[in-house]
Amino acid sequence: SILWQILMEIKADYCGENKIPYGLEVHRNGQPILLCSRPNCFEKRYAECEDRALRKSCDENNTWVGGFDKAYGYHQPCLTAQA
Repeated sequence: SILWQILMEIKADYCGENKIPYGLEVHRNGQPILLCSRPNCFEKRYAECEDRALRKSCDENNTWVGGFDKAYGYHQPCLTAQA
């Protein structure tokens, strides 16, 4: 079916609920791999994430923001910030 073909084309990775992304690698076959870490300051074992990017910087100390920036060309820089 068409839905199955679409699902087979989706290539994704995630850090789970208790780690924070700090980088991105893309293999030659196009498979993205997030580089993940659980910093010592991340005491909660889960992340409370918004559905879409609403902030460009940290609101206060001990918070973090991560995502992809819309850019021109063939690259999409990964942005992460921790206050």
